[in-house]
Amino acid sequence: MNVQVLDSLRKTRSAYSRSRAPYGQVSLAKRAQQLMATAVAGARTVLSFILSVPGRLRGFLALDKAERREVYVGWWAAAKKEARHYWVGAGRLA
Repeated sequence: MNVQVLDSLRKTRSAYSRSRAPYGQVSLAKRAQQLMATAVAGARTVLSFILSVPGRLRGFLALDKAERREVYVGWWAAAKKEARHYWVGAGRLA
């Protein structure tokens, strides 16, 4: 009984190893499939962003002057924080 089970296991492993590409190698068909999936996901993301811009812009322009000023202050604070982050990082590299 055990011999039959082991033979069956060996045959299954052998068939499985022949059906797969060697480690680290991907078939051209699989690469094309992955490329297509990535391109579709990227196009979907870009299209979603482009379609959201008019609504966001309309919402921003609907703000009164004081509220816009608050938004600008927030943007300026974020820009300064990022600039500081990169300035410190560049200093550490030197």
